[in-house]
Amino acid sequence: MEALARIVYLETEDRCDILLTKKPYADWRDIAADYPDYKTDVGPWSCAQIIRFFAEEYPHRAWLPEQEIRDFFAGSDIVLYAE
Repeated sequence: MEALARIVYLETEDRCDILLTKKPYADWRDIAADYPDYKTDVGPWSCAQIIRFFAEEYPHRAWLPEQEIRDFFAGSDIVLYAE
């Protein structure tokens, strides 16, 4: 079975952050319980779908390098924070 992850958007008063999570969530309420600054999420998607999403939606902003996304999917970490 192919690994899937969600892109989670977090927002505070002065910034917006993104993370990827492989944790299986039933719905957005469960994600919001884990992340108090939760704004929204997309997915769960495959590695290729997430890479394509970032390339299409944010062509001039590198939230996460493609190789970092690939390494995340290949590794055992459950969460990857965009820096």
